Amino acid sequence: PMEKLAVMGYVEVLRHYREIVGIRSNLRAYFLNHRPALFIGIDAPDFNLDLELTLKRQGIATLHYVS
Repeated sequence: PMEKLAVMGYVEVLRHYREIVGIRSNLRAYFLNHRPALFIGIDAPDFNLDLELTLKRQGIATLHYVS
């Protein structure tokens, strides 16, 4: 689904907002059920930081990398 996350500009983001939020929700559920030793979020802070915070609160180590 990387193509589904490759959106730019306010209009395109708003057009795909529900789908993007759904993808993040599915990822959150997946990682909480299949607990990784470390979650690495790369760039995209608007997408990753909320996910990282949730995982961290559940005891999953997180790292945010900005390229």
